[in-house]
Amino acid sequence: MALTAPINAYGIMRLHLPLVCLCLLLAGTGNAGAQQDQRAVRAAYLFNLTRYVVWPRNSRDLRICSEADEQTSELLKKILDGKNSDGRIVHVVLHPSAAEQRNCAILYMGNTSPKRAAEILQGLRASPVLTVGDDPQFAHRGGMVGLVRSEDQIQLYVNISAVQSAGIQMSSRLLSIAVVNHSEGRN
Repeated sequence: MALTAPINAYGIMRLHLPLVCLCLLLAGTGNAGAQQDQRAVRAAYLFNLTRYVVWPRNSRDLRICSEADEQTSELLKKILDGKNSDGRIVHVVLHPSAAEQRNCAILYMGNTSPKRAAEILQGLRASPVLTVGDDPQFAHRGGMVGLVRSEDQIQLYVNISAVQSAGIQMSSRLLSIAVVNHSEGRN
C-alpha cells in the first residue's frame, strides 16, 4: 500500500525557514542558478531528514556523507557542516571510503549511476546508514529515500523495508508526505 501525498519542494521545510532562506541566498540566477537552487533544496531536505529519523546508535554528531558530484558535495558542506540538529552537530564528509560510509548517518548518492549505487548499497547491507538518492528508481532498487524531481516539486519515495531492516525509524509525519514502497530491503 502506498501513500501518495505529493508535496511541493518546500512542504517538509516549512519548519526550517531560516535554512531554506540561506539555501536560496546561496543559489544564483539563471540556468546555473536553477541547478544551484535544486542542490540547495536537496541540502535542506537532507538536513530535515535528520529531524525525522532515529538511528539505532545514538551519537552527539551526525555525519552526512556525500557521493554526489563535486559541486553538489561542496554545496552540502558549505550549507550543512557545523549546523545543529536537535543538539547534534552535523559533519559533512565528502566522498567517504567504503569503510567510512558505515559511520555515516546519511549517505547521499545524488546523481550516482545505478550500478555504483547498487555496489554501495551492497556494501552497506545491514548498516544503520540512511541512503538517499535522486534516481527515480532509487528506492525501488534498495535505497531508502529517493528525492525525485517532478516538474517543480520534489517527491519523497521511501523504501520502508530497507529502512526497517537497517534498524532505522522514521516519524509518521515524514512517512505521511512520502510515497512508501514496501519492497524487500537492499539489493
